[in-house]
Amino acid sequence: MKVSVFKNFLNGERITACGVDELVRIIRDGDYADAISDYRCASPRMLSVGRGGEARQWAVDTADNRIPRLCFASEYRRQGGVRRLVGRNGLVLLEIDNLADFPTAVSLRNEAARQPFTLMAFVGANGRSVEVVCRVVAHDGVSDSDATAYVRMMTEGVRRLHYVYSSQLGVNISVQVQADDTMCLMSADAGIYYSLGAVAFTVDLSKPVAAYRAADVRDVDESPLPGKSRDEAYRYIFYSCWDSVLDSGLSLDDALFEERAISLLARYCRHSGLPQQMCVDRAMTLDLINRDGELITLLFNQAYGNNLVHFNPTAHVPLPALTAMKTDHFMRKRFRLRRNVLTGVTQYKPLGAYDTYYRPVTQEVINAIATMAQREGIRVWARDIKERVNSELVEPYDPVNDYIASLPEWDGRDRLKAFAARVPTDNPYWTEFFSVWMRSMVAHWMGLDSNHGNALVPLLIGRQGCGKTSFTKIILPESLQPYQNDRIDFKNDNAVMLGLSSFALINIDEFDRYSVRRQPLMKYLFSKGDVTAIKAYGRTFTTERRYASFIGTTNSPCPLTDPTGSRRFICANVTGDIDFTSPVAYDQLYAQLVSEIRHCYAYYLDTTAELRLMEYNRRFLRHNNIDEVLQSMFRQPEEGEAAQELTASEIAAVVCRECPDIPPSRVTAVEIGRRLKACGYKGRHTEHGTCYMIKRIKV
Repeated sequence: MKVSVFKNFLNGERITACGVDELVRIIRDGDYADAISDYRCASPRMLSVGRGGEARQWAVDTADNRIPRLCFASEYRRQGGVRRLVGRNGLVLLEIDNLADFPTAVSLRNEAARQPFTLMAFVGANGRSVEVVCRVVAHDGVSDSDATAYVRMMTEGVRRLHYVYSSQLGVNISVQVQADDTMCLMSADAGIYYSLGAVAFTVDLSKPVAAYRAADVRDVDESPLPGKSRDEAYRYIFYSCWDSVLDSGLSLDDALFEERAISLLARYCRHSGLPQQMCVDRAMTLDLINRDGELITLLFNQAYGNNLVHFNPTAHVPLPALTAMKTDHFMRKRFRLRRNVLTGVTQYKPLGAYDTYYRPVTQEVINAIATMAQREGIRVWARDIKERVNSELVEPYDPVNDYIASLPEWDGRDRLKAFAARVPTDNPYWTEFFSVWMRSMVAHWMGLDSNHGNALVPLLIGRQGCGKTSFTKIILPESLQPYQNDRIDFKNDNAVMLGLSSFALINIDEFDRYSVRRQPLMKYLFSKGDVTAIKAYGRTFTTERRYASFIGTTNSPCPLTDPTGSRRFICANVTGDIDFTSPVAYDQLYAQLVSEIRHCYAYYLDTTAELRLMEYNRRFLRHNNIDEVLQSMFRQPEEGEAAQELTASEIAAVVCRECPDIPPSRVTAVEIGRRLKACGYKGRHTEHGTCYMIKRIKV
């Protein structure tokens, strides 16, 4: 079992996995005692503000960067500059906060150590809190990969442990709804308690989980404006007071403008409850009134000399601005939002929940959020929430590159060739070219060539039921399966354009069903680097990045129509059943692709490879001209060369078998005989008909 230790948290965090025994040693020996001592010497007001999860989160977000952060619930790893969840420990962190002093914290730590469920207990970093760690397990066992069951187990475990420790220790522990990334600060406590024999708290998942409401908490820094620190709020309110002075009707031509303006500003600042010296310092920077610093000090002294009982910090803050602040703070406190750059859909997840799944923000969700905000006294409507969730205030989320960034290091085993070999084919270049195609797909996801798209298209050719379509569906890992599509309508240009930026892989199922006239458009799309289209409900064209690569399937043995365009297709004549049921080690497969790309393996075909591909693809060209068909299949033998003697009817049968796309009415024995004679073939009359000496051309 490992605990995630976050170092340099505020500036490019580094994450290390620390064993529980080693963590206990670090806390007991006080490896970070100097930084923690400085932190404990900070203002008592700074260290004891609010209660519960918000206060703890505020401490994590603002404490000295020298103090590491600890996450007991989950194991994290930093990959590609992004924090990744790699495992869960089933550990619950309870914090008993707002204690009177250090001796009280020590006493409660010792009391917590007497409880059978206490795995670890230590005095918190601020010296006036106690951190208690317990382990939760399910009665019938549960895997941390079963997200739903795990969420239920942890939710019930937190609820019951909160009750146990509140009652047994005789203290009012604030309700702390926890998440996978719940953290506390590293501490220094020579008397830390640690017991390997602690009893795991067992939860019976067969019983329904009772819900509970979190206790009301104040803003963690008692800021007068929601979502802002105290200093930020004071600064904002001061300049709002100055705006009110400028809007009050005072004339700049008035000889007493400076005195009147300073007096009014001082009165507004006093009424708003702002610190006097801060206001004086800022007033000194205002060009219209800063000529006489002594006058500013005098008038502020007079205004602040009056004893006011009631303050109204927001009296001079514009109502729309105050509502926007409250809404932003409410959204950050309750939800995590992200905008999926492929689908364009904004997704949300309730903050403080073990459930790690994001869900689409629908109109029903927007209505619910607006109602929740109104219950908290925020004058906001559903349209206001909708405008916010559909704005650039929501951070973008790229699921494809998020997956790429989460990949482990490649272990060196070649899985790409084995994956290509699942398709039995007589194409000698299949493994080579399919590997290039997969590298090109990943390289374009990574944005390595924004001027071109992945112009290669594997085309699986075989009988119905051999597993062609099923194979296309196992190319992407499970997390990217929603971005695979085989329902693109190539007759709708705008739908195709949107598909290029909305999907990672597009399967052109039954490739031969598209007319010859549509194939030039398809070849154009294969190489297009970006996408210009009108999005749903939009009125203007927008340019988006292309993500999609293509793969195709067909039953037709001759699906290609353009000899020069055939360099786009990796045709594979499927000679058996494709293996699409064996497990795929996706993480290592794609880690191999990323590693090969970074080591400069080719992700496009050079001219020589394209010529080889075009030559091989000749057998898959659809011929409508009989002369071209005969020239591609037969030739006259050289003098003394062994050859076949076939009748015109036998030759016609070979042509019909090899080129089923040519109507049989055009491949008659009479027509074949006529064209052979025109090409210089000499016939010999026999009792079976006229025979021709021919040599079969093998591709």
